[in-house]
Amino acid sequence: MSFDITKLKTKEDKQAELDQQVIDDAKQAKVEALATLVITTSFGNTFDGNETARNNMLSAIQASTFTGTTTANWRMANNTVVSVTLDELKEALTLAIQAVGVIVVGTP
Repeated sequence: MSFDITKLKTKEDKQAELDQQVIDDAKQAKVEALATLVITTSFGNTFDGNETARNNMLSAIQASTFTGTTTANWRMANNTVVSVTLDELKEALTLAIQAVGVIVVGTP
């Protein structure tokens, strides 16, 4: 068996690997937090707040300007369907966007 000295890691190399692992873990935690984001409105309903849900909320809000609707049936985070007002949907979207900012930036 031969020994390859070029494969030895210095203390600095090991620290750099540990530092990179901390960064990678933090990034993964953000990705998971964004994917599983759930918010609760002042009406007490709990909405998914992930990117798809935020896009769906925005689309429904925009469509309401064309249709004149003020309520919609919405699937909550627990998969129940609830009739929600346009105002609640706007609140849910606002809260979700704010929560994303906290996750990404780390401060409210």
